[in-house]
Amino acid sequence: MSQIKRFFLMIIAFLCIGSLSGLSVLYAEDELDAILRGVNLDEDAIIEQLKSAETLMKAEFWKSMNDPLIPGGGKERDDVAEAKAQAEAVKQLDEIESIPGLSERILLELYQLRQLHYSKVKNDSVKYEEYTNKILALPGTSSSLKDKAIEDIAGLGGPWQVLQAYYVYCLPEDLIARRKKTYQEYYEKKYANTDLKKEFRLASGFNSLAHSYWGDGENEKAEKYLLAVFNQKDVPGSKVSPGNIGDAATMLASIEVRRGNRDKARQYCQDLIDKGYENLNNSKVHYSVPGTHASKAVRHLKDDYMPDLDNLKLPHWTDCKPYPQPQEPEYTDTYTQLKSVRFEGNTEFPKDHPVFRLIELKFKRYGIAIADNAPFTIKLNTARHPSTPKNHEGYYLEITDKEAIISGNDFQGSVW
Repeated sequence: MSQIKRFFLMIIAFLCIGSLSGLSVLYAEDELDAILRGVNLDEDAIIEQLKSAETLMKAEFWKSMNDPLIPGGGKERDDVAEAKAQAEAVKQLDEIESIPGLSERILLELYQLRQLHYSKVKNDSVKYEEYTNKILALPGTSSSLKDKAIEDIAGLGGPWQVLQAYYVYCLPEDLIARRKKTYQEYYEKKYANTDLKKEFRLASGFNSLAHSYWGDGENEKAEKYLLAVFNQKDVPGSKVSPGNIGDAATMLASIEVRRGNRDKARQYCQDLIDKGYENLNNSKVHYSVPGTHASKAVRHLKDDYMPDLDNLKLPHWTDCKPYPQPQEPEYTDTYTQLKSVRFEGNTEFPKDHPVFRLIELKFKRYGIAIADNAPFTIKLNTARHPSTPKNHEGYYLEITDKEAIISGNDFQGSVW
């Protein structure tokens, strides 16, 4: 659109030479906008620009690591180059969306790219949901695209998405509750009358829906889906993966622990172990390592089992270390027991910033209060410490009995 505007501005300026030499640029742009409203824009050209924006958003850029230990020096993703390409893509989308009277064909392509924008370039589930609803509102949206959009919206209420929405992005609880309800209703309908032996790939979805109900304390609803997966261990020829069966077993055990049925909980785990599935303890094969959890549960749920659970005197003393590991750490044997803290930030990190809100949520779980008159202060980028590294994700951290000073070289270094 900017190229089109520049082209017309040149024409207007040419026509006005000699007769209206005093024509202002502002007046020319006003005239241009009026002309463009009457121009039948080339839809194919705009579609090509949308395709260009999509290419930029999906592009991967690589740079040499210059590592002498790797043949050829090695390569790594060039985050700076990718960010520039993505910024240009978003700029193109903004320009196109500002054009009045766009056809449904263009709007449909534009809104789908906004979905990509707010999931890949900038993780913003609120805007993602907004544009997904716009796709649904277009009269010409095909039934297949509508089905996908409905599923996209439902997916925002899944267990992992809810966890992120609550703890990472601190979204309103009523919005999270609405999304969770939409997710549960959608997948209840989708999974009705499903035979997992025929549709084994849905087993992980069964576990996710069960996890959603389990998180709400609705044990019976969760149990229904978990048993459907767990019982596949005894179905001849079933292709439901051992990992999914293992996840179902450990969650069923947790439900029985809630009910006070320790023996039944232990039996679920023992049944899983007795199947002799391979790689259930390998996180590269099954990330949740259900075999490891089942083995521990079998030991811990014995009536005579009494482990030493207080050897570190948590949470009074943890011997915890900062992560990522500092380049030049200096540790002492002095510890501070926090009872209350207060926050200090800067314009980038005001006191109501999500970073501080997240810390507040976590501290409250340990009985640490947040108060303006607290004796201990967490200072985030209140001033740049002279020892702050200048490299990407660099940070300086100092903790005394009165304060914790964080000085980050960039956003990642400040919050990681």
